[in-house]
Amino acid sequence: MKGWSLPTAAAVVAATIFFSLSTMALPAASAIVEHTFVVSQMNMTHLCKETLVTVVNGQVPGPTIEVTEGDSVIIHVVNKSPHNITIHW
Repeated sequence: MKGWSLPTAAAVVAATIFFSLSTMALPAASAIVEHTFVVSQMNMTHLCKETLVTVVNGQVPGPTIEVTEGDSVIIHVVNKSPHNITIHW
């Protein structure tokens, strides 16, 4: 398996975040859901080969955001990667 290129790793992170957003039944009252994402790079070993990957909060896929319809979502992104990063939903 080849190592991930930065665009591929960033796309995986963005897709994971996008598909991790979930909605549930209508709430009695809306809430503010706030998270901080720290984007960084770390070495991961797969099939005895070490690869540098972009991670969010030290994990791939990134964290799940659970919200209910009507909630407000605030995401703080801290980029500790040596590359420019964009997060898409």
